[in-house]
Amino acid sequence: MFKETLIQMQIANDIRPEGYILRFNSLLFEVLFQLYHNFSVKVFQANLSHKTKDLNRLNNVLSYTNQNEVRLSHIYQDLITTNDTLQNILERHGFTNYKLFRRMFSQRFQGSPSQIRKRLRK
Repeated sequence: MFKETLIQMQIANDIRPEGYILRFNSLLFEVLFQLYHNFSVKVFQANLSHKTKDLNRLNNVLSYTNQNEVRLSHIYQDLITTNDTLQNILERHGFTNYKLFRRMFSQRFQGSPSQIRKRLRK
């Protein structure tokens, strides 16, 4: 099942049909879910004294990843559907560190916010 999910992610990324970002994100969360539920216990069984500490760390990472994915998705939607300034959009969605936002956005969407806005409004 894990392998099939990864294959579907590759297909979505290669073909990039309309809305592929949503499909890719859903598959990414499926991978995280599978890792969390199917592999985390096996990894931690060898050292049970650190299990709780390690699970808490993993939960923090998953929570942070989920929050940022949701915020980036909302920002992306606002960029392509509104004429609001980037600063207003960032404030609305809780991004206070522009440099961090720009790096995350560029990695996620392969372009700057202004490039994405121009490309999708043509």
